[in-house]
Amino acid sequence: MYNSRNGSLWVSLVLIFLGVTILLGVIFPGMKVLALIWPLFILIPGIAFELSFFQRPTPIRAGLLVPGGILCTIGLLFLFLGFTDYSYMAFLWPVFILAPAVGLFQLYLFGMRIPALMIPVSILSIISAFFFMLSMSSTAPGALVFGAFLIFIGIIILSGVFRKKY
Repeated sequence: MYNSRNGSLWVSLVLIFLGVTILLGVIFPGMKVLALIWPLFILIPGIAFELSFFQRPTPIRAGLLVPGGILCTIGLLFLFLGFTDYSYMAFLWPVFILAPAVGLFQLYLFGMRIPALMIPVSILSIISAFFFMLSMSSTAPGALVFGAFLIFIGIIILSGVFRKKY
């Protein structure tokens, strides 16, 4: 049950935390405190969605896992990028496409196992993997892997063209 006193306590604690974080960022600009703290405002609600499902897991409550999976994936990405000064953003941006697939896949696993959910999960995962390999192809090792992958897919498709149909 919601208690206004409890709600006020949480709001005040969040405001104090934000204020201290901003002051630390101003006082110690080299620490980049804000770059490491703000992703928690995405990650923590995602974890809350996940925990609220797993506290009472029922197929009808599995819908909580979709926003939970999306927010956790994006929150972890931004947390990692904050630690690395966003130097990997050029390679990791396909995670934004993958995030809904993570949430939908959790819905499939812990929900009612509706096979139709695997269609968007597969499409988003394939698109994300393609763009991940494409972004990695700007490096020499990435270009080798991406080129080999394209050749492999071409051979698989070509083998299907010449397969006898009975």
